[in-house]
Amino acid sequence: MTVEVGGQTAVVLNDYDLIKSCYQSNIFNGRPKLCAFETAFGLGAGIGTGQHLHWREQRRLAVSTLRTIQFGEGITMAGIVEAEAGKLLDDLAQHKGRPLNLTHILPKAVCNIVCAFVFGKPFEYSDPRYILMLWLVYQNFKLAGPSAVVYSSGFLAKLPFGPGKRLVDNLRAFKQFAEDHIAEHRESFDGAHIRDFIDAYLLKIEESRTGSMEESEVYKHLNLVWCVNDLFGAGTETTAGTLRWAFLYMVLYPNVQKRIQDELDCVVGRGRMPVLRDKENLPYVEAAIQEINRHADIGPMGVAHATTEETQLLGYTIPKGTLTMANAHLCHFNEEYFENPRQFNPDRFINSDGSFIKREEVIAFSIGKRTCPGEELARMELFFFLTHILHRYEVTIAEGSPRPTLEGYTSITRVPHPYMVQLKER
Repeated sequence: MTVEVGGQTAVVLNDYDLIKSCYQSNIFNGRPKLCAFETAFGLGAGIGTGQHLHWREQRRLAVSTLRTIQFGEGITMAGIVEAEAGKLLDDLAQHKGRPLNLTHILPKAVCNIVCAFVFGKPFEYSDPRYILMLWLVYQNFKLAGPSAVVYSSGFLAKLPFGPGKRLVDNLRAFKQFAEDHIAEHRESFDGAHIRDFIDAYLLKIEESRTGSMEESEVYKHLNLVWCVNDLFGAGTETTAGTLRWAFLYMVLYPNVQKRIQDELDCVVGRGRMPVLRDKENLPYVEAAIQEINRHADIGPMGVAHATTEETQLLGYTIPKGTLTMANAHLCHFNEEYFENPRQFNPDRFINSDGSFIKREEVIAFSIGKRTCPGEELARMELFFFLTHILHRYEVTIAEGSPRPTLEGYTSITRVPHPYMVQLKER
């Protein structure tokens, strides 16, 4: 199937096996041209936006750093996420049971985890620089709209007015934010003590000066700016949006919320908070998170790919540079894969012996060689934030508020309409 996206013809892949086959191939793992970014940043390439060697090498660095980085005395990324979950609970406690909207609360915690990874430290929620950065990321998702037209149109990016102009202005402001932090890192850089992703990248830049020509083309200052933008773009609104769906399902399906809390009480107890090692003993929590990822369908068409050369697909000739999109929505709601797919039911991922079933047809983090490099971190965040809040609170629809709907809206990601909740201490 073909559709028009931002003035370009895109091939939509509607079958899981076809998506898997294509996205395992280098031919289908390019990216479309992003004119707004090039206008704002210059001609560079990041992790999610880069082509060929650039994205592979930079993705490898990000994944490796996520798994090995330590903050202070042996604090890993898991420790950072756990600490941020505790900080979020403290923030929620300030509301003292009053109705609240999670739309702008959850992103603060999620974005702070990305800040720790990229900049080496989280921010205080009240820090003006942090508030500005969070606003820029949020606005850029809104400005992109339901299609790639603002990102991909060079004409719109260069107009002196309209959404293209606002997006470019926001990207330039974010670039300055990243540049300031990179400059601070250069002044205190010590290759023997890597504090965060920027340090890891600066070390690669140093090493590439005596390495191959290919390495020096990959690891350079402008590409680092692109990578910082990619990490914030991919690591904030996506996870925060999924969490907004998660708590919407909790208030609409209180039986699911109760089963999660019963499992937490049984495995964790009431005397401490959940920790990462509890995860393997919480199959219903795992099943609920996977069902949220499937049913919320936050990226119904995934991230656009582009062919790197002319190829053949099902008897059709696909020219070089053709956009391709994976129809995750059709996978997630396909009756061949999931019985009664419109029904929200975590039990579909529980085996007869009570163990968790991980189904490959849930492709919320994409599939193939360009699957989300932060998937492991995102799953960790979903686990900690969901379990910590439900361990302490019963989450309900705010008194006097209308019953929220599962009808979402799509900007870059599909997110729920704002809704009000109340938190009651358990």
